[in-house]
Amino acid sequence: MIKYFEQLGHHDKVARISLIKLEHIYYKNDLLYENTRKLLESKKAKLEDIYFMDRPSREVVQDLVQKISKECPKREKIRAILLQCYHHAIHNRVKEAKDLLMKGQFSQIIHKQ
Repeated sequence: MIKYFEQLGHHDKVARISLIKLEHIYYKNDLLYENTRKLLESKKAKLEDIYFMDRPSREVVQDLVQKISKECPKREKIRAILLQCYHHAIHNRVKEAKDLLMKGQFSQIIHKQ
């Protein structure tokens, strides 16, 4: 759907769909996908039914956050960046998560919200 709306030039819809997709994948560790693939190697039909990312999750999440940041209101941008921080944290990239939080000055923004 994202590619379809990008072709049509509906960037606001792309951003909303990106936020929905981000909410579905941000909390999943890469090990979950790897273990699922290993368990379902013998069951090809079930393996095809499950969504697997074609790139590393770090890149997918970063791409989705960029799409959201371009078009969505401030509240959704904040939400997307916080979801990205959580994704970094569960993958033991705490320094990157902390840098994102400090860069965005979320303590001041959240206080105003």
